[in-house]
Amino acid sequence: MKYILLSVLFISATCGFSQSNKEAEKLLNKVRKNTESFATQKITFTNILDAPTGNTASPRNQRKSSGKALVKGKMFRIELDDMILLNDGKKSFIVYPSEEEINSLSDSEGTLNLTPSSILANYQKGFSYAMAGKETVKGKTIQYVRLKPKASAEVKEIIVGIDVVNSRLFSFKQFGQDGVITTFEVVTYEVNKAMKDELFSIQSPEFRAYELFEE
Repeated sequence: MKYILLSVLFISATCGFSQSNKEAEKLLNKVRKNTESFATQKITFTNILDAPTGNTASPRNQRKSSGKALVKGKMFRIELDDMILLNDGKKSFIVYPSEEEINSLSDSEGTLNLTPSSILANYQKGFSYAMAGKETVKGKTIQYVRLKPKASAEVKEIIVGIDVVNSRLFSFKQFGQDGVITTFEVVTYEVNKAMKDELFSIQSPEFRAYELFEE
């Protein structure tokens, strides 16, 4: 459930990389601070999971889905095809509407945060940075930043796309060591809209008939 994004040209010259490193880190920090300034966020997105199959006739399998994320302060709600991930600011839950079930997450899982600001904050340490090209996507100027973990058994590299004009996260692409590529891309991004706190709570009338399973 980690939405992470896009591939890139990397800078080979050492001094050039060092300069880009500072520029890229500065850009990511700017976007993070801008994102944290919003009272609320409403984001619709697409998510693509591209995995190797081991079958030479059909070497890769791609699965595409869409979703919506609501964020208010430390609270968030992420709606996917068959589940809703809720955090009321203190604890996280996974809701399965088709089963009318709610599963609470353990303390370690409960720290999971998939909001734009947390995605950016998570990569402040343990990664090298480099600017990775710029292009126009759907009329928006997108600057890509390449993040490479200094040590990771799971992640090979990550490409983050930044909407330059609005200083907002646009895309996130993670390349796994196992060949799996996970891509997240923003479709719409609205900020500072009114949101009721009950949207982020399992106590909402929406879930009144649901059964809760505690960890």
